[in-house]
Amino acid sequence: MLGWRALRAQTPRSVPIPGVEIGQPITAFALRNVSVIDATGKPAQPAMTVIIAKGRIESLGPVATTRVTPGVQVFDAGGKFLIPGLWDMHGHPVWLRESTDTFPMFIANGVTGSRTMGGRPPIVARLLQARKEIADGKRLGPRLVVASPTMWGSFVRNAGESRAAVRQAISDGADFIKVYDDLTRESFFAIADEAKTLGSSFSGHVPDEVSLSECAKAGQRSFEHMAGIRRHVQQTVGGNNGYVRMESLSPAQVAAVAAVFRETHSWICPTLIIPFGQTGDDSLGMDPRLKYVDSSIRKEWAEILKRAQENPRRANVRQRHGEHLAIIGAMHKAGVGILAGIDASLGPAGAHAIPGFGMHDELRLLVSAGLSPMDALQTATYNAAQFLGLLDSLGTVERGKLAELVLLDANPLDDISNTRKINTVFTGGRVYRRPALDAILSAVEANARD
Repeated sequence: MLGWRALRAQTPRSVPIPGVEIGQPITAFALRNVSVIDATGKPAQPAMTVIIAKGRIESLGPVATTRVTPGVQVFDAGGKFLIPGLWDMHGHPVWLRESTDTFPMFIANGVTGSRTMGGRPPIVARLLQARKEIADGKRLGPRLVVASPTMWGSFVRNAGESRAAVRQAISDGADFIKVYDDLTRESFFAIADEAKTLGSSFSGHVPDEVSLSECAKAGQRSFEHMAGIRRHVQQTVGGNNGYVRMESLSPAQVAAVAAVFRETHSWICPTLIIPFGQTGDDSLGMDPRLKYVDSSIRKEWAEILKRAQENPRRANVRQRHGEHLAIIGAMHKAGVGILAGIDASLGPAGAHAIPGFGMHDELRLLVSAGLSPMDALQTATYNAAQFLGLLDSLGTVERGKLAELVLLDANPLDDISNTRKINTVFTGGRVYRRPALDAILSAVEANARD
């Protein structure tokens, strides 16, 4: 046995950050004169009234015809724009230091849901505890969908250990299984079979010994990052035993890869912001949002940026990033499902992917890849809920859905960067207006300086 229980550590004490207590409980109120962007693909619906009661959207309709029950508090939105809460579908929201709690940064940025993507067993144990605390209203943070501890080849060395690890993870409460590059074929297919037997799913990287096509046909729900996908494309499209650079694929080859994803209903979570952080873009070091990142981590990121800027192959890195954007645009056009995620980890691998804030960067990159603003918005709303099987309660602004919502000062369908212009966040049965969101960020900034 792996002894993962023995590897767990106690959760370090987190410095308190104002949040739950400063949000106002949602009882019943009406948001009048709001433009609704429901994320179903429809254009913005202006001059609407949205009535929220008991944490759900009770009704919505045109201001002229939607009746508000006497006594219900009414707020005039002044034509602002209402969208579903955003989901970060690839995150590692861990606490590397006692003063580092990334969850409030999600809420302050309108990210009301997060799919966490594994890590060491102690980290996953802390995430499972946080999931409960957030669900119970005792902690400020996004709804969490939690992966198992990462299935590294050094932890699960054969079929028996792999099956045991899957059973243990599901027993401990993991929502799905995370697979990694260094798994053997034996271990990978044992994980796939055991997860299926237990009614669970698995997502993650493409193991070096298994083709992308084999992973998809074995049931892998999502494929993370562009680099791993690119490495394995030759096995999918046929040819010699070597690999080809994915950016060199012809339109016909892109179509062949897209057909595999469509046939198996698999998704791509490209985390475009990570390779962007490796381009050495001069603006990264001057990003004012770095003040919300722990000072020691900022120094580490500055060193990474310096090395990137001094890299003699910097132009090649930038070119490859541009090619990744083109590939994702082609995959989207071919009907492959895309999910938005930023891989933020407050460590070297997640350099410059700032928790919460990075989601808006990722949406901008997706638009650069060729998605429309609505398409990009859907990667973090409708698509996320559909992938998670939660579309009956989340992902759109519709009657009966949970009131996980974000009110924006400007229209994101005109410019996707307007998702940054957050006026109010509705989540967990509470409403956080701009002063409350600013108070949360001020506390995060203060902790980052300690």
